[in-house]
Order: sequence, then C-alpha cells, then structure tokens
Amino acid sequence: MKQIDRQALKPQAHLRQRCALISFNWMTNVLMYTSPWCPYCVRAKALLEEKQIPFDEIDVSGDPELRQKMLEESGGWTVPQIFINGKSIGGCDELYALDRSGELERLLGAN
Repeated sequence: MKQIDRQALKPQAHLRQRCALISFNWMTNVLMYTSPWCPYCVRAKALLEEKQIPFDEIDVSGDPELRQKMLEESGGWTVPQIFINGKSIGGCDELYALDRSGELERLLGAN
C-alpha cells in the first residue's frame, strides 16, 4: 500500500493532482479514500491485503478539501470510498459483496 502525499493533492496543484492519481491508478487498480480511525476502512484494507491486491490510499482525515474532492468523485461523504479501475464501487460493504460474488476478481482482471 502506498500513502499518497496530501500536499500534492491540494487545489493549487490541480494539474499535479490529476497526474498523480492517473499515475497511481495506472500502477494499481484500486484507490481508497480513508481515515485512520474508521473501522470500515480497516476492514476494507484487510480484505485487499489478505487477497494481496495492491491499492493506493488517500487519507482525508482533517482535510476538508480532500473530503470534498472525494465527495465530488464518488458521490459519497463517508469513508472508505473505493475505486476500481477508476470507477466508484462504494464502500467496505460493497467491496465485501463484490468479493463474495466473485465480481472483485473479474473487475480487477484476475482469472
């Protein structure tokens, strides 16, 4: 798991922000907005780590601008907000449902 530098995601660095996210999404298929005290974030990360699925994490705690960006991109205000291949899949419950149905592997391109 890579922690994304929050300073690089500030609005004044909008172009760098887009480039950074595109670069990270190219290297991994999963991006997750989180906060450190969120039990659902911990569960979602645990599932991905158990399945050895690499992911990028953006900590939105204490940063209203990042949380607003998360809201705009996902439509959700709560964490985690999870993206697979650039598409919002929802939160922890949705991630576990995708895993149970076998859809998670399909979305990630696993055989």
